Amino acid sequence: MTDRLRSRGLPAAAAFASLFVFAVSSAILPATLMRAAMFAGRLLCAALPERLPTGPVTAVLCAVSASALASQSLADGWVASFVLFGVTGFLLSGIWPLIVSLAVASHPQRSGSVAGAVIAAGSLGVAAAPVAVSGLLEARLDPLVFPLLAALIALAGGAVARPCPTRSPSTGDSL
Repeated sequence: MTDRLRSRGLPAAAAFASLFVFAVSSAILPATLMRAAMFAGRLLCAALPERLPTGPVTAVLCAVSASALASQSLADGWVASFVLFGVTGFLLSGIWPLIVSLAVASHPQRSGSVAGAVIAAGSLGVAAAPVAVSGLLEARLDPLVFPLLAALIALAGGAVARPCPTRSPSTGDSL
């Protein structure tokens, strides 16, 4: 069952199916809920006031979403896991646009190049994630999938929380 999910590029559903014995069609539901929650969260994220500090907001979202994702390993039954997928998707939804915004704001003189590099790195992560999760599932390391993904999100939050050095427009020196 999990092989069919992995071959379809649905590693989160495969991890869900391996944690709780489900039919393939039922295991796809959490991934669908996560995407729907991400859509709703992105719409709400667009309404965030611009006066909020992007770095701390992104760091908090990373910390809370990492906690929600790590909690998958502790979920007591499929209902709790299903809800956690929705919560995680909702929390993760704001991180990506805020990271792009933060990177562009940190380097306004090279905003196009910076946005392109950040988006390319994100695309690489999206492409690599199914391969990495499938590798963990094939190695029978199912219990590590969610904690490892949570650790990566927490690391991203730590990197975002750290102030980014900016260049002085007059001298080009780092501040």
